[in-house]
Amino acid sequence: MHKSDFQVVDGVFWAVHHLAAVADGKWGGRMGRLNTKVLFAIVPAIAFLALAMGCQGVRAQSGDVTITIESGGRTRTSILHVPSSYVEGTAVPLVILMHGGGGNGAQAQRAYGMDAVADREGFLVAYPNGTGNFGNLLTWNAANCCSYAYENNVDDVGFLRALVDELERTYSIDPRRIYATGMSNGGMMTYRLGCQMADKLAAIAPVAGALNETSCTPSDPLPVIVFHGTDDQHVPYNGGVGPETLYPRVDEPVSHAIDFWVGRDQCVTTPVTETSPSGNITTDTYGGGVRGTEVVLYTIRDGGHAWPGGAGNPIGDEPTQEISASELIWEFFERHPKADAPVEPVVRVVTPNGGEKPRRGQMFEMTWSVDTASEVASQELWLSADSGATFGTLVASLDDPDARSHAWTIPTDFAKGKHYRIRVVVTTREGLTASDASDADFRVAKGAVRRARSALECGVNRRFDLSLRPTTRIQSGDSRRTPKRFAQCSLSEAIGRLGSGRRAPGRSDGPSCAR
Repeated sequence: MHKSDFQVVDGVFWAVHHLAAVADGKWGGRMGRLNTKVLFAIVPAIAFLALAMGCQGVRAQSGDVTITIESGGRTRTSILHVPSSYVEGTAVPLVILMHGGGGNGAQAQRAYGMDAVADREGFLVAYPNGTGNFGNLLTWNAANCCSYAYENNVDDVGFLRALVDELERTYSIDPRRIYATGMSNGGMMTYRLGCQMADKLAAIAPVAGALNETSCTPSDPLPVIVFHGTDDQHVPYNGGVGPETLYPRVDEPVSHAIDFWVGRDQCVTTPVTETSPSGNITTDTYGGGVRGTEVVLYTIRDGGHAWPGGAGNPIGDEPTQEISASELIWEFFERHPKADAPVEPVVRVVTPNGGEKPRRGQMFEMTWSVDTASEVASQELWLSADSGATFGTLVASLDDPDARSHAWTIPTDFAKGKHYRIRVVVTTREGLTASDASDADFRVAKGAVRRARSALECGVNRRFDLSLRPTTRIQSGDSRRTPKRFAQCSLSEAIGRLGSGRRAPGRSDGPSCAR
C-alpha cells in the first residue's frame, strides 16, 4: 500500500469518528448510539472506496515547483518541472540539469528545451541552483572551476545528493533511472557527479564541459554521452586555457574524458564513427562496455560554446540546430537504466577431487565449473604443496573466458606419495573474483609413468617393431628367430596385414611391414 493510501484511510476514519461524536452529542441516548453504530458500520465500505480511488493514483499538480533544502549549512533551491502525465505511485525517471557558470536554474530551463521532452516522455526535470555573490549569477564547485563556488569550496556534490534523496522521498522516482546533465561549468559538475555519485546515477551527459578532476574513482561503470564544439573558446575542445573564459584555468581536452570513461567502462577502444550528411556532426560510439555501458561523443565542427538545439544567446555563441542535445540525451538516457549490481561468480573444482593418483610425467586434466551472469575476464590455476596453506605456484593463466578444463603434465620432481591441491581463481570484467580449492587434492603415485599399450598392440609390436632386437618372422608354423628387421608400419596397417594374410610384394614368407 502506498503512503498516500494510508493517509486516505486515516482521514476517512477520523472524519467518521468526528461525525459519530457529533451525532452522539446532538441526538444523545439511544438515537445517538444508533447513529454511531450505523456510521461505524459503513467505515469499511467507505475505506474500500477510498482505497479503490487511491489505487487509480493521485494526479499531482503539474508545472514547476520550487524545492528548498538545507545542505552544508546553506539554504539551497531547485526548480522541479513536473509533466502533466505524472501520477503519484507510478515511478518515473528524474533528470538533473545543471546551468552553466554565471547562469541559474530558471535560465537553463528556458534555454535548453528539456521541458518539452519531459512533457512528451513523462519524466521529471530538476534545475538546481548553484551559489554566488551576485544575485542569479551562480556557479558550481567542479574541480578547478568556477568563481564563488570553487573559491569557497561549496559542497555541491553533497547538495545534489541531498536533492535527489529529497525528491525520492516526496515524489515517485524510479531509482534505476536517475540521470545528470549540464552545460559548461554545469558540464564539469556533471563529470564530477559521475566520479562521486555513480552509485546513484544511471548515466551522465556533459555538454561543453571538461573532466578536470585530479582523482576520479567512480564506484560503478556509467554510460556517458558528450557534446562539444571544435571552436569552443571557453572550454577548448583540445584543452588548455580558453581565450574567452571568464574563470582562467587549464582545461583537459575532450579526448581525456573520453579515454577515461572508455577505460573505466571497459569499452572497445576503436569507435564506430558516423558523419552527418553536412559533415558538421561526427558521432563516435565506443560500445561493448561492462553492464551494457557505452561512451558516445558528438563533435560539432566549428561549433562554439553552446547547447546544441538550444535557444540562442545575444552575448553567447549561436548553437547548432542540426541536432538537439536534449532529444539525443533523453534517447541515450532512456536506453540506459542503471544495471543491476553484479553478483559474485561461483566456482567449483570438479577434478581433482581427492581420488586421483597421477604419476610423475603423466598428463593430468583439471576441470571446473563457473556460475556467473557476468563475463569472465581471466582464470588462473594455482598449486599448493602444503595441503592448501599457501598457493605459491601458478600452474596456468587462461585468457579464454569459456575454458573449463586444463591439461597439465605432472612435474617429474614432484615427491612420490605427496598430496597436492589445486585452486581455480576466476575474475569477471567487473573485477569480481571467486575461487575454489575445496577437496581439490591429488596424490602423486609411486613409480614413473609408462606408455600404456593394449595386448594386441604389444603382440603386433613383437613382430613388426623396428628395433635392435630380432623379431619373429611371420609364417604359418614357423617360429624361427631371425635378425631380419622389417620397416615399421602403423598399428592399424599391421593389424590389417595380419588379418588379411597378404604377402609383401616379392616375398613368400607371409605378411610383413616392408613398404
